[in-house]
Amino acid sequence: MNVRKNMAVEIKNEVISASAGTGKTYQLVNRYISLLAAGMKPETIVALTFTRNAAGEIFDRIISRMSLLVKEPERMKTPEYEEMGLSGMTGDEMLAILRRVLLNMHLLQIGTLDSFFVRIIKTFSFEFGLSGDFEVIDEKMVEQSKRRVLKNILWNIEFTDKDTRSSFLEEFKKATFGKEEKRLADILGDFVDSYHYKYLCAPEEEMWGIPENIWPDGSAVLSSRVNPEEEVEKLRGLIEARPLTGKQRDKFLEFMEMAGNFRPESQLDFDNSFNKNLFSIVPDLEGGNAELTVGTKIRLSEAECECLLNLARHIMKCQISAQLHKTEGIFRLVKRYEDFYNMMIRQSGMLTFGDIPFILSPETGYGDNHYALTSRTPSPDDRLYIDYRLDSKYDHWLIDEFQDTSYPQWKIIKNLIDEIIQDGSGRRSFFYVGDTKQAIYGWREGEASLFKAIYDEYSGISDIGLKTLSRSFRSGREVIQTVNNVFCNLDKIDEVPGDVKNRWVWEEHSPKTRNKDGSPLLDGYATLMQLNRIQDEGRVQKDDLIARKTRIIVGKIKEISPFERGLSTAVLVLQNNTGRLIAEYLQAEGIKVSIEGQFKLTDNPVVPAFLSLFKFAEHPEDNFAWQHLCMTPFAGIMGSQPDVSMQVLDDVYQSGFAETIQKWSIRLEKEAKIQFDEFTRRRMDQFMSAAGIFDHGGGKGCIDFIEYIEAYEIPGETAEDAVQIMTVYKAKGLEYDLVFLPELKSKSIGRADMSGIKVKKRQDLSPEWLMFMPNRRITELDPVLGELAKDIDEDSCYESLCVLYVAMTRAAEALYMIADPPPKTKSESFYHQDVLMRTLSNRNDQPDAEFRTAYEIGKDGWYGKYPMKHVSGETHDARPAVNIKFDDVLETQTPSGSEKRTVSAGGLFEKGAEDARELGIAVHELFENIGWLEDADLKGICSEWRRSNGFSDKTAAAAIDIFNSSIGSKELRSSLEKPAGNPELWREKRFELILEGRWISGQFDRVTILRDQNGITGAVILDYKTDHVSSEEDMENSLESYAPQLELYRKALALLLNIPEKNISASLAFLRTGKVNGN
Repeated sequence: MNVRKNMAVEIKNEVISASAGTGKTYQLVNRYISLLAAGMKPETIVALTFTRNAAGEIFDRIISRMSLLVKEPERMKTPEYEEMGLSGMTGDEMLAILRRVLLNMHLLQIGTLDSFFVRIIKTFSFEFGLSGDFEVIDEKMVEQSKRRVLKNILWNIEFTDKDTRSSFLEEFKKATFGKEEKRLADILGDFVDSYHYKYLCAPEEEMWGIPENIWPDGSAVLSSRVNPEEEVEKLRGLIEARPLTGKQRDKFLEFMEMAGNFRPESQLDFDNSFNKNLFSIVPDLEGGNAELTVGTKIRLSEAECECLLNLARHIMKCQISAQLHKTEGIFRLVKRYEDFYNMMIRQSGMLTFGDIPFILSPETGYGDNHYALTSRTPSPDDRLYIDYRLDSKYDHWLIDEFQDTSYPQWKIIKNLIDEIIQDGSGRRSFFYVGDTKQAIYGWREGEASLFKAIYDEYSGISDIGLKTLSRSFRSGREVIQTVNNVFCNLDKIDEVPGDVKNRWVWEEHSPKTRNKDGSPLLDGYATLMQLNRIQDEGRVQKDDLIARKTRIIVGKIKEISPFERGLSTAVLVLQNNTGRLIAEYLQAEGIKVSIEGQFKLTDNPVVPAFLSLFKFAEHPEDNFAWQHLCMTPFAGIMGSQPDVSMQVLDDVYQSGFAETIQKWSIRLEKEAKIQFDEFTRRRMDQFMSAAGIFDHGGGKGCIDFIEYIEAYEIPGETAEDAVQIMTVYKAKGLEYDLVFLPELKSKSIGRADMSGIKVKKRQDLSPEWLMFMPNRRITELDPVLGELAKDIDEDSCYESLCVLYVAMTRAAEALYMIADPPPKTKSESFYHQDVLMRTLSNRNDQPDAEFRTAYEIGKDGWYGKYPMKHVSGETHDARPAVNIKFDDVLETQTPSGSEKRTVSAGGLFEKGAEDARELGIAVHELFENIGWLEDADLKGICSEWRRSNGFSDKTAAAAIDIFNSSIGSKELRSSLEKPAGNPELWREKRFELILEGRWISGQFDRVTILRDQNGITGAVILDYKTDHVSSEEDMENSLESYAPQLELYRKALALLLNIPEKNISASLAFLRTGKVNGN
């Protein structure tokens, strides 16, 4: 190669903003090859991305492209390669470069940001105070470590001195201020999951809920001095002189009673229309001229405005003070966790990828060495030495998908990039490529604003080029025109904030002109369909709508026959639960699916049986676990109870869990003659692999292992000849010929979730302060908090638009979007489907029975030009059925499957079926929170559940209505009260057993186990039902229908508790009426 000629090439810094499908990775590969052609040593080039798959793809493309040029050197004469500086090269010269790359593969820096950072720490472990034998643990081990730490904290609190225990309890009370929380371990775990990372980013206590930092100019609300009792009396006199209806007067009196007694620990019900309407007119109250809606609008006098304003400010002050109090408590709890975690995990040599940024850049606004990650931290001289070594080693930096870079990741390499930018030799360079329109990982700390901020900073001090790419090599004309129609018209949508429109830099996209294999384009298609609103449909649940949408998808797939035509097909959703539901519906119609998601190891009978084995080994008194084992093939190979326990524990302590599982599975196959099918054998391999990871962490506790396995998730498996079902987040970077988007109304895009602790960031993106936010209505009335809410809303709206853009641009040939029915009344919320309807809806066709076509481009029969291919007539299931031969005649049954009812397969798609099922699940969740009724905070249960449940607002409201009305029944209340003696309570207790030749898998809603001094004497089963029972005949029919289910419950419980069946009573609680019937 003519090195002298290439050495004269000046290499410029460059930024590429590449829209979806325009070839981001292609551009990075071009850059890499052009650097090699310019004579750069491959080991001096750093090419980084975010996933191992992407890194592997970059390397593969570099090698395959160079191999192609070696084979066909005439390609280097084309304009594309001439621009890369390759036009003067020969095939032999390219071969020499390729040989050098392959010979230096072990030195190449092509990988992920995380792996690169780990290499830095390993290279300079002494400077960072780390021993050479530290390891970076994966997410599964992180979860196991978290559980260990939490258990240690709780154990320490239980057996520590009085002062420490009191301190912890005070922290916990503050963190849960205004609520009595009894689920200590769960609450602590939730706090750690939600706020540990925030603590690491902002470890200084003064950043957490300190009023002086949040309101440096003072807060009018917090400084207000209001005597609520006096204001109530003033208002009472004013209201008494007013002509009001009885209902209006009652509403005022109810509010005055609440406001007069309102304290920081009080809870404000914003579902109450009076409260909602009052806080919506606070700005008008401040002006002394307001109308309050109490049934009808009431013009308020100036004196009434003043009283109501003062009471509203009193409530606001209490609510904000409570949240500041809560913020302080959460900080102290998370700090306590961090102290234990650091001592137990990090100092034992185990680090996470999340720890790495805080080791590499502790001085970048994330605290000044705020916790002892290492035995020592690098001094400024050490840090300078490290940067000098890295700077002298690497001359060229290439970063892919830059919009997903986080602030701490950027801070780690910023000093090195600064040196590159300031170098004037033309022999060093910085290159990054990305697309801020695809910034969908903000929830994972991706900071899209860095893309532009870094370019703005560096363009002021150096010559750095900016190129934009908008021609798609993926999508055809119809798909791209649809994308343009949506995103070129965002300025016409008032609900999209102006700042978001300004940030959304748009360049009209161009479609591909030929297919990737060079073949000519065929017709494509894009459409927006909207479900019809069904007359008198009442409350419509999400699952019911998904079923209707899936019916459309099924029809289109059967019509198009995509796999017979060689067309890849995907259904993209926003939530995994939606994907699983659609998969069930498609499978019921005989359509093969592949779910890209996470599955549990316990989705088969064998792994739960092993877990019972380990549970019994550690707790030999656990009769439930023993009875489970006795109903499995383990019964034939186990000895006495003491022998089993001692043998398993000895195996675990001698060999670990993985070898113990292998040993017992071999015994099952040889001694019990068990034959595992393909699916179960695969799960067993994954089970042993997970056990090996656990063993690597040194754990020996059986209960810890069980918790680890129950939380362990494995990825779904992909099949090319199946409909791919995945979230939009998983689909980023992928493409499919045919894409369905059925979930367009799951989350409001204009209003972010403001619950929990939020972070106010400085201009350099470092945290300024944190606070647990009050209710949105109060937040928006405070200037400082309202400004933060506005920023968060805008970020959320921007990211939501990015999600829609990514979803639409996965389609290569055809895009089918399916919207919910139009709402009956105008809603404050704004969804993806509203964006689509505003920008695309151009038809007013008469709808068919299921939907109307709101938008269409291309021909509905577009697929006709794709020829049918010969395919096998075999039918495949997405996952093989579990067929472990526990018994030659073993039949699987659930208690609910014993009901005397007949449901057709088509009933899965009938309106109302999923509606009722969803409501039933919601009501069960509420009742699960009741222990003994006399100890239950019913209002608190409803309030907490409403904040955290995953159901629609309508389902949640209906469930709470049923819950509250049924609790008023004396019959039901007596069934929930604690009986005499020393009873034990089971709630939502799952069980697996073999009964009369059938494998019974079920769940008790509520079981009260009765005891005397000699042990268990009996039990009471209570099963909740949400059926409509409006007459004696309905009641008789329901009792007859559910009788087999109750009988099966009694038999199962008698076996589990080892008591006579006659000592067990079983009753049905019909919650809509409060009636309890049984035997």
